[in-house]
Amino acid sequence: MITYRVLRPSELSKYGVYLKQRSYDSLRMYFGYTITPEQIDKIVDGIVGAPSKNYIVVAEDIDNDIVG
Repeated sequence: MITYRVLRPSELSKYGVYLKQRSYDSLRMYFGYTITPEQIDKIVDGIVGAPSKNYIVVAEDIDNDIVG
């Protein structure tokens, strides 16, 4: 079963881990351009640095692993 929820501020860094596990082709489709792990770190740092301005909705499987 897949569930959807907003990550809590303390969980926002999980999003970076999820993104880094994706293929370059998947990331290019998601962002619209090729993105490096360093760029992902920069994006996630900005999200973590301003949690009240950023809401990340994720899909999780039954083990609470992000799948989308």
